[in-house]
Amino acid sequence: MTIRLCTSRHVRNNTYERNETPNCPWTKMVLKKRKWQVELEENEEEGDVDLAVLMEPGPDMEHNSPIVDHVEHAIDEVWTDSIEPVSCAEVELDYEDDDQDDEPSMIVLDADAEVAKWWKQCQINNTPLAQSIKLPNTVNPHTRIRVLSRLPEVRQHLEDCIERILSHMSSIRVKDRGCMYAALASLYQTVGEVELATEAITKARSLLPSDGQIRLRAEIIERQRRVSRRHADVILSCKSDTPADTTAPPNSGFEVHRRSDLSLSEFYHEYAMKRKPVVITDIVSSMFEERWDLGFLASTIGHKTAMLKRTIGDSLSWAGLEDAQSMKIHEFIAHLQHKTLPEPLYLFDWLLPVHAPELTAELTIPRYFVNDFLQRVSVGSLYRDSWPSLFIGPAGSNSKLHVDAFGSNFWMALIEGRKRWIFFDPNEIPYLYPEYVGLSLDPSFAVDPIRPDLSRYPLFERAKATEIILEPGELLFVPSGCPHCVENLTDSIAISGNYVDGSNFESVKTELKAASYLDSKAAQLLTEFESPSFQSDMRFDLSDQPWDQFKRQTRTSGSV
Repeated sequence: MTIRLCTSRHVRNNTYERNETPNCPWTKMVLKKRKWQVELEENEEEGDVDLAVLMEPGPDMEHNSPIVDHVEHAIDEVWTDSIEPVSCAEVELDYEDDDQDDEPSMIVLDADAEVAKWWKQCQINNTPLAQSIKLPNTVNPHTRIRVLSRLPEVRQHLEDCIERILSHMSSIRVKDRGCMYAALASLYQTVGEVELATEAITKARSLLPSDGQIRLRAEIIERQRRVSRRHADVILSCKSDTPADTTAPPNSGFEVHRRSDLSLSEFYHEYAMKRKPVVITDIVSSMFEERWDLGFLASTIGHKTAMLKRTIGDSLSWAGLEDAQSMKIHEFIAHLQHKTLPEPLYLFDWLLPVHAPELTAELTIPRYFVNDFLQRVSVGSLYRDSWPSLFIGPAGSNSKLHVDAFGSNFWMALIEGRKRWIFFDPNEIPYLYPEYVGLSLDPSFAVDPIRPDLSRYPLFERAKATEIILEPGELLFVPSGCPHCVENLTDSIAISGNYVDGSNFESVKTELKAASYLDSKAAQLLTEFESPSFQSDMRFDLSDQPWDQFKRQTRTSGSV
């Protein structure tokens, strides 16, 4: 089956509106993201399907916007075998005009989709490589893409794609070149040529300045570029002839204080503003009307079904956790109590306001977090009603190294059990080998801080890790941007929250600006935060607040 995608000002035959999707997986993917009209023609003798795609231009959208939006859906489709993916190097972008009969030009849409197509072809041909490669047991296609991208054969294939584009660039119509440069940027980034990726995406932005995906990719490439330059500087300035000890533990980081009787003002100025973690030892017991032990949770929310997570070592999913199976919570708790779980399944970051609002009604929010700016925005705004979330995990369950999203601060109150925390100052991130996958602003980290392979990741030897054991009844504050990983040393129960206040407000706005290129909810939240009428003051006369009061907090200015 071959597929042709083209933008067209005139759709001649069968036209499908967005709510009349023809029975074709690729067409459904095309229709998902923007308002398209599609004509579907099938040649039954040859089995070819042509999709002529017409974008309905809007006030903020150019007529000739590229079709690069749909690469994510294409990658997902590769692993379902429901349709052969389109080769990035074989998609035709054809602008049809009544008075123009130019030949269509070739574009490469995305390196990930090209890798997926290459692998699919290996499987179809049953090549020796396809028979020998063992891909991770993962539901995340990006994880498989990353593993494949490391193969010399795939790197050569992508470099051939680059050469093919460059050899044809002079003959490509000017209005198509923005797509081509975006494609080059994706290919260069995947093969590790970050400086060349920067040059390519800069040219793409100059040709398609309003394209949200290109703007977002430019931001991601710039972040990877800063990491690469930091790596280069360290290698040049800190070369050593002494071989690294590949079994060496992480260097010791900063001291984490354990505090009680901590005032809101001291917490904010000494810890939040200085981005220093702190353990608060005397607050957790006052957060609950009843103790949230396993029996209480089984009786109150045991009838609810939750998706449990499992840790996949090489996964590019957030914190290395992927969906494992759904289970009634009372069944999960029974397995936990009787030690009959088939693997260390984890109820991870289960959003209480979404799934169990009856539990949140019993909570009291500590004074340190009641200035949450997310509670000062419109009802229904992004993240306003996401937290706190519930964690129930057996001994041995864990989350891989990650950073909390959108520049938010984080807290965790441990009800039962013991947790091992390892975290790093944000300035240590380049030593942790961050990777930016797809169009995600959240980095994945290649290195495992618990079992680091210093022969593969030698700069990690310079990272300064901080390790603590969080005990029952303690609350940990983790400032924005701190990479961390967590291991349950015993069966554990905890709740956590992400929040925004004056200590991380600027970081959050920076993250929201980048996310807003493709996410309208992020754009809406950013608009509220940047409004002259938004109250971004910090009040230090506040005390612990019951849940209903916290959700109704006033927007009256106070003293900073």
